[in-house]
Amino acid sequence: MRNGGAMETQLKRKSTFILSFQQQKLLEELDQYQYLTASMVQKLFKINSIRTAQYRLRCLWKAGLTRQIRLYCPLGEGSKPITYMLTSFGKKYLKNEKYNNNLANNRIKDSALVRGAIQLHHLLEVNRILISVKTTCENEQVSMDISIPYYQRSKIEQYKLNFIPDAVFSLSRQGKQSLFFLEVDRGTEPIQSTNRERSSISLKFDNYYQLLKIGKFKCFGKFSGFRVLFVIPTPQRRKSLLNFAFCQKHAKCLWFTVEKELNESNILFEKLWYVPGKSQPHALLKQLHQVQED
Repeated sequence: MRNGGAMETQLKRKSTFILSFQQQKLLEELDQYQYLTASMVQKLFKINSIRTAQYRLRCLWKAGLTRQIRLYCPLGEGSKPITYMLTSFGKKYLKNEKYNNNLANNRIKDSALVRGAIQLHHLLEVNRILISVKTTCENEQVSMDISIPYYQRSKIEQYKLNFIPDAVFSLSRQGKQSLFFLEVDRGTEPIQSTNRERSSISLKFDNYYQLLKIGKFKCFGKFSGFRVLFVIPTPQRRKSLLNFAFCQKHAKCLWFTVEKELNESNILFEKLWYVPGKSQPHALLKQLHQVQED
């Protein structure tokens, strides 16, 4: 019998299944982010080997606490990483609710929660960016005080905005606070408005202009302003969006970068973000020695 089957058989015989501290924390992170890959888990827990992260995720899957999602990849283009999400059984376990022993059945009950490929790619990219910011803050003298992704709607709706951003987060260091909104563009919507209706990009720009104009962003704290971070799939689309945003009244708070240029090591301090009308890119935060010199 394979090891996975032996483990399931052993777990079925038990009336309880006790998680290690690391497994419990991993379940909590899955509950917060909803969908995680092994590389995200590796960053969150500062694991040296991705194989260790994969092993921890597989252990939870074999116990029926998580579900695997395998995204389609065209022939010849490699493979997509396996994505994990909590099953209803995993959510109950996390809340310390009594469970039944039929682990195999619990593993396959959550197909209704799985989003389409484009939506899942979008959610994973939002998670990747938030996790990169979080892990970078932990290595630097920076606090990430607010971190709310769009799928935590109940939290965002508490602030009574007229729209739902992909994420909102704040950073603080040495008494200085900065507020950021995140928008991950998948390149699926037209930039320019048509005769029949305005483009979603144009509507987003207007939403943030109204937020700035009436000062509603101050519901998140004592901020003097904010920046909207647009993560774009290609340099060509970034250039088009920069040109389109140039005529906006609040253009200086609209920042753009390319998805593939972002990673944990450069997301905060490297000059990757372009502002309409400016030829040189900017960094989200200054390096600590620059702050001290200022």
